[in-house]
Amino acid sequence: GGTRISAFTQDYKLSYGGIDSDGVTERVTNMTSVMSQIALAHAAETACPIVVSDFMRPDAQRFLFSGVDKFTTPGQESQESFDVTERWARNTQTLTHQTNLVAGEHISSVRFTNNFYDNDNNHGRYLVLDKFQIVNGNNQVVYELEAGDIESSGGTAECGDRYWNDQERGQNNQTDWIMYNNCSVYFPFETPDTGTHTIHVDAYYVEFFNGPPIEDDNEAAAEPANFVFSINVANPSTQDSVSGRLIKAKIAELHFRLLGEDIDSNHAEVLRTYQLFIDSWSAKQARQGWSHIYEENVGCNVDFSQWDNETTGENGWVIAGADPVGVLTAWRTVIGYLMSDYKFLHE
Repeated sequence: GGTRISAFTQDYKLSYGGIDSDGVTERVTNMTSVMSQIALAHAAETACPIVVSDFMRPDAQRFLFSGVDKFTTPGQESQESFDVTERWARNTQTLTHQTNLVAGEHISSVRFTNNFYDNDNNHGRYLVLDKFQIVNGNNQVVYELEAGDIESSGGTAECGDRYWNDQERGQNNQTDWIMYNNCSVYFPFETPDTGTHTIHVDAYYVEFFNGPPIEDDNEAAAEPANFVFSINVANPSTQDSVSGRLIKAKIAELHFRLLGEDIDSNHAEVLRTYQLFIDSWSAKQARQGWSHIYEENVGCNVDFSQWDNETTGENGWVIAGADPVGVLTAWRTVIGYLMSDYKFLHE
């Protein structure tokens, strides 16, 4: 069969405690600072390509991350995708989402998915949000928000701006919120009771071509505007959620696959790793940097050009590395953490 070749017996033979039977004849039996740094460097350098390449495989063919996707954030309770087919405020649509909510604090988000802008023709399509309303099972309104008040409501809105609604009268009718990019706006709310709730989102889109707006309602648009509406618990560390259970189950699986630990998703080690996932995801969002797994101060040792699509002209940097809500970054942190564990290195 021959001798198995590996970096440990070749490149790292001496620096990782081996001997050369010449100047070094005694094997190291305890971890040294050099050995620990090699292990940490290996984990840091390989975690990013592991995550990127696995998420680029079809779900059924993934080695580690089947069953989750780039948008499986901690704390999700429900989500639904909507097409907005109507243009201008006069044609505002009401999109309805129904879900069961536990009493307590929640955060809703609207993620615009198909922003369009053609610089050559000054042709663009933007999503506009008009109003949110949440109704409980007794048909009582438990929350209502004019979209123009997203920022002042406590929600974050690095995505768009207040927008004039020509159907609403008054001195200040910038009551809507226009979204220019593929990004998300958030608004917090609280439900006093557990049970079925219905969420109404009033929205429309605006479209411009060669400067002036396209006012003719009968003129076909390139395609409908699309957004994903989701509801999350306010504190994924302490509040139970559908995605929280899914992520913890995946983490328990990774503990077994990488460390040989046969533990359930409520084990203290899994909960510790889950908190690390949350912390990394939250930090990524707080930085408000690139929506990409690669950041200026944290590189990614992977050639993104291997995923370039010559047919569509799409860039592999965008296809493979896009991290719109910080999930890839969080999984990268988790993989690096597990790979630097003693059990991964030695067991």
